[in-house]
Amino acid sequence: MITIGELMVIERFLLEIDVRFKFDLSFPEALKLYNFLKEVGRITNLYFNLQNEHYAKFNDLVALQEYKNKIASDKIEFDTEEMKKFIDDIYERVDSVEFKNIVLKNRFWKN
Repeated sequence: MITIGELMVIERFLLEIDVRFKFDLSFPEALKLYNFLKEVGRITNLYFNLQNEHYAKFNDLVALQEYKNKIASDKIEFDTEEMKKFIDDIYERVDSVEFKNIVLKNRFWKN
């Protein structure tokens, strides 16, 4: 079980890897990254689409913020273990202080 907020952290790491290191990955790793981004993107797109539809229907920013907070804290059944391992592996292999700092600051599954 994971919250949408936690999933968005994972998505951010995957996007960072895509932008910074995709050409350093093997083809199987690049394919894995592509599939991870597609899986996570389906969920985060739904999260943002629901907010847009809520605002379009009710046109109330206060109600939208309450709705956003509610759905952001809901836990969903989504397996992220392989994604976390992938991120950890890239973290260990790359020589980017900036990326390592982003991961260290935001990685919620390791201290």
